[in-house]
Amino acid sequence: MVQAVTNGLGYRMFRSTSKSSLGISVTDFYITSTSYADVNVESDTTYYYTVKPVLAEAKPFEGTDEKLGDVIATFTVKTGSQVYKPGSFKHFIMLKFDSPTMSVDGVSQEVDPGRGTSPITISGRTMVPIRAVVEAMGETVEWDGATQKVTLKARGNIVEMWLGKTDMNINGASKKMDVAPASRNGRTFVPVRFAAENLDCKVDWINSTKEAVIVYEE
Repeated sequence: MVQAVTNGLGYRMFRSTSKSSLGISVTDFYITSTSYADVNVESDTTYYYTVKPVLAEAKPFEGTDEKLGDVIATFTVKTGSQVYKPGSFKHFIMLKFDSPTMSVDGVSQEVDPGRGTSPITISGRTMVPIRAVVEAMGETVEWDGATQKVTLKARGNIVEMWLGKTDMNINGASKKMDVAPASRNGRTFVPVRFAAENLDCKVDWINSTKEAVIVYEE
């Protein structure tokens, strides 16, 4: 995760295993979000990150390279022992409390275009407008107004939840949540942990920035 502020177009973040080397850019395209979770790393490894603002895009037909500014941040991170499956592609979605924007693989976009919807907290649980999250994964959400049921279809799983009820069905098996889905301004909010983890995603929280990070593989 990185946070910085600049007047440029975005950010270019470099990763290296050597403190004296700039290393490689963590993404092919520059990052437009002010938060980024680097999931393409090895376990038990120390990485050195350097962030520079992107001041101008490359113009290959004119022979002009991308223009970067001076270093605005550096970080040193030691990864944990978890090892991801080799050959998998990892994606992440980052949402922040009271923010109408989210980061999807480093690209900033509105959570709910034109409506200003943002994640909220109910009884200590992070509640997110689930349609935005599931659709960012390229999957689908169905709503049944008669039964007040929301159905998430993603990553080969079917998760059913009901407004005001802590019951949920995961591929036909009954489970319980400790906080029920709720409706706010015409949008259905569900506990991100229970929804994401039952769609085979990993969810973490960054307390210092009040962000929820959803990581999944394909």
